Amino acid sequence: QLFTVEAPQGTHSRISLPDGTQVWLNAGSALSYGSSFNETSREVSLSGEAYFEVAKDANRPFIVHTDHFATRVLGTSFDVTTAPRADGSSAVVLVEGSVAIDVANGESVTLNPSERFSMKDGSYSVYEVDPYKYISWKDGLLFFTSNTLFEVLQKVAAFYKIEITCSGEIGSRKCTGKLILFDVLDGTLDVLSDIFRIA
Repeated sequence: QLFTVEAPQGTHSRISLPDGTQVWLNAGSALSYGSSFNETSREVSLSGEAYFEVAKDANRPFIVHTDHFATRVLGTSFDVTTAPRADGSSAVVLVEGSVAIDVANGESVTLNPSERFSMKDGSYSVYEVDPYKYISWKDGLLFFTSNTLFEVLQKVAAFYKIEITCSGEIGSRKCTGKLILFDVLDGTLDVLSDIFRIA
């Protein structure tokens, strides 16, 4: 038997797995696991984005499967994003602990805390980041650093599972800061229109 948990659009969901692992599912994301989870193994499948705080169990690694790679951990905190993203990439951001990412060709990449693994079109890169900027969505916030309004709107559109278009000069305006993700889309759009002085 397969269990699937989905987070509705415009909000995120927090669930507890049978082994004590805590999972935050971002809007429009889905997590699946079998009825034998925690009995013989700890494996889940993810579509979308999720933040994990994994319960420690040295004898049974926790494995997150996506279409592009598998992430193996013993006990740690990390974020996994699966394609499609605005840039078409999938990624893992490690907050604490250690993870190994098994890519399609059998190669394994180990991350250190505050590192981000990003894969696009079969190739990947690893670089240092501020992890909270990537996991702040679980607290109802999005952080931006010199992002264009177009990029901001793409993240907002992904959270609410809608399409937002932005044309002309306004889309290239840059912003830095944090945006509160309201339960209702209109509240978030009102804040953006005040910031950018658009109607």
